[in-house]
Parts: sequence; C-alpha cells; structure tokens
Amino acid sequence: MKTIVTTSKFKKDFKAYRHTVEIEEALKDIISYLQQSKQLPVKYKDHPLIGEFKGCRDCHVLNDVVLIYEIDENRIILIRIGNHAKLFG
Repeated sequence: MKTIVTTSKFKKDFKAYRHTVEIEEALKDIISYLQQSKQLPVKYKDHPLIGEFKGCRDCHVLNDVVLIYEIDENRIILIRIGNHAKLFG
C-alpha cells in the first residue's frame, strides 16, 4: 500500500476544510482508491495537469474543491486542496 505524504501547503489549505464532513469523507474515499491503485470514479473528474503542476493530477473532491496530488512508486503526495480560483487563479 502506498504511503500518504502531505505538503506543508496542503496542511495549511486543509485547515479551511477540516470541519466539513462531506469533504473529509470524499477525501478519505479518494485516498482509499489511490492507495489501492484503483482508478477514481468518474464523479471525481480526475485528470492530469499541465503548466505549473505538470506531472501532477487533480480531482474534484466536491463541486469547486479540487485536490492536487502526485503519485510515485511508493507514495501519494497530497500537494494542495482548494477552489479553482485559489489554486489556479
């Protein structure tokens, strides 16, 4: 099983969402799929990124809440979480 690693920016971003049950549950679901090397369900709109985040992926945790992450051989790196304007604005 892959290890979860969080960046300092992710930790800071997540503070805004840590009391939102729907986001916490969706994030747990996403992480579970990723740890098992399973493809995320279509509802999460998972896709690769280009530009500043080339090599990373993003998925929609809920509506306009996006998770940016990267997967390597042994780790899932949670890079950022937030709305589109904050992350890509």
